[in-house]
Amino acid sequence: MRRRSVAVWVALLAPVLVGSSWLAGCSDTGGPRWVQTIDIGPDSIHLEPGESGVFKVVKVLDQHGDELSEEWIPRVKWTILSPSILSVEKSGDSLVVTALDRGTGGVRAELGRGRHEAAVYVHPAGLDRIEIEPSPVTVSLLSGEARAYAHLYDSSGAEMEAGGFRLSWNTTDTTVAYIPNRLNSYTSARIRGRRIGQTKLRLYVSGRNVATDVFVIPQPAPPSEPDVNTVSSNSLEVIWGRIWGADSGYRVYRATSEGGTYSQVGFTGSLPGEEAYRDTTFVDTGLNPGTVYFYEIEACHPAQGCSPRSPSGSGTTSAGG
Repeated sequence: MRRRSVAVWVALLAPVLVGSSWLAGCSDTGGPRWVQTIDIGPDSIHLEPGESGVFKVVKVLDQHGDELSEEWIPRVKWTILSPSILSVEKSGDSLVVTALDRGTGGVRAELGRGRHEAAVYVHPAGLDRIEIEPSPVTVSLLSGEARAYAHLYDSSGAEMEAGGFRLSWNTTDTTVAYIPNRLNSYTSARIRGRRIGQTKLRLYVSGRNVATDVFVIPQPAPPSEPDVNTVSSNSLEVIWGRIWGADSGYRVYRATSEGGTYSQVGFTGSLPGEEAYRDTTFVDTGLNPGTVYFYEIEACHPAQGCSPRSPSGSGTTSAGG
């Protein structure tokens, strides 16, 4: 009777022993292993319609962060997140994605508890180069803000609409200047100064990037020499380049000789905020016919006063009669 009981127990325990042996082959000293993390690369791909790109499983990690053998990789399940934008084809440990239409799509890799998603950005075809304007960018520390604009061009040099492109901005040293909400799809970026210094502003478009210098200064920089154009026998048009940080506008000074006494004859930029940047033209009237006049410009901010004056520019009214 005792021998029969032992035989029964052995029969009952046999499957357990076999299972334990198999589990030991899939475990370490801490117990069973399972997939906790999947890493795929790259994190994103930028394509034009009709182009293809490749995502690849980089590694598979267990719950302890240890890398599992490559035999796990073929078990990874791929899912397309936007079939109207992308088509996919699995190839070993890789996934080939082909862009069908403009937009933002993505893929997902899954195995066990591991999951990793990556983005695909499909942009309009034809982008050849990107530029930042102005270049360089000057930020007034006390006014705290400037704005830069993105310009996109095709191979013929024609400017392209930004719609359909993914744009993002950043600064390389955020202790000097930074961009609020830097990851965005805006064609312009607000740059704020933190301390006087220099850094780089970088613009990313469709997998490409371009950079320009950013200078954070204590007050607005002086405008460049103004252009002075003849309008009539008693009026001249004064034009100058805009200065970032001149939040309250510009003062216009006039003299009848280059080394003479300059008097303020005008002020532009009375509108708040960005509107002030657009007021870079002044028409001076009530002048004498056939006379040379000289002009200098100051860029101003209410909290820190005005910049040094620009170099003088001159123009002559037409003769009377």
